Amino acid sequence: MALTTVFRLFYVQWIELAPDESYYFTWSRWLQWGYYDHPPMVGLLIYLGTAVAGMTELGVRLPCVVIGAFLTFILYRMGSEMFRSERAGFTRPFS
Repeated sequence: MALTTVFRLFYVQWIELAPDESYYFTWSRWLQWGYYDHPPMVGLLIYLGTAVAGMTELGVRLPCVVIGAFLTFILYRMGSEMFRSERAGFTRPFS
């Protein structure tokens, strides 16, 4: 998980923003309670990411990388608890 997260942190700063990402970045500059087609969390997360890493591709995508790492850990823990095995998070349960 840590190696994948480090790879993502380096990878996301070299790819240009997609049109949707730049649209969301514009939202983050002027936060509102809601937007035409999305709730306000998208703008807020990008606002926090750019506050930490600057107004760069990394800043826009940083929240996604952090949330992805957190969800990977949560899914691993859930698999470990459900199947009573620490290895459950690394293999398919029915193979």
